[in-house]
Amino acid sequence: MAAQLRGQLGAPDARLWSAQQEKGDPKLTHIREASHEMRGGVLEGMWMLTISDFDIARAKVQSDLKCIFEKLGAMTQGVSQLELDAGLLRLAQIRSEVYEELNQIQHEYAALCAVEWLASRNDAAGLAWHWNPRQTGDHTEPDVRATRDGMIVLSAEVTASASPKGTIDKRMHNTLAKLSLMDGRKFYFVRTEAMRRRAATKVGRNNFPVEVVLMELEPRSEGK
Repeated sequence: MAAQLRGQLGAPDARLWSAQQEKGDPKLTHIREASHEMRGGVLEGMWMLTISDFDIARAKVQSDLKCIFEKLGAMTQGVSQLELDAGLLRLAQIRSEVYEELNQIQHEYAALCAVEWLASRNDAAGLAWHWNPRQTGDHTEPDVRATRDGMIVLSAEVTASASPKGTIDKRMHNTLAKLSLMDGRKFYFVRTEAMRRRAATKVGRNNFPVEVVLMELEPRSEGK
């Protein structure tokens, strides 16, 4: 990536930031600001995190993935010897403890891929990239945003869902409606053709000024 994109990756929350500080990790910088106010597309402050070094961001996602696999490994030790009742209880415990994390990591990776896709197709000079990797943004914030000199130039939402059914379909409409009111050029990133078709239909029917992008969330080859 271009040299001007290199910088720091914001920590997910204050607790993690404190832990990273105690570990002496110089690569993570907490950059949360207090205000959410935007006036005429000018960014005056936000709770989003800045991502300007994609290698560090990918390392963060890789670390999160490693942690959940280690947790799953520990929780599934000896399961082949469990009786039916005990096995079902263990399964319920696993679902309870890792289900949300599984969803969040997939969203985190999709958001990172969206940033990389946008950065590769836009003039990156002077752009600052911001994201909500863990779906923590409020109604004023997208999953991904790009600014230049304090002005919002790109806003994007991502979804890791595979099929537009039930609550996912309703959530898609609400997300597109929210995105349509944001500043800058607007993108909605999906990972399946079924989601792309459904999103395109909603955009057309509602005249949302949103571009739907189908991403292939495949691991990046070394050296790219």
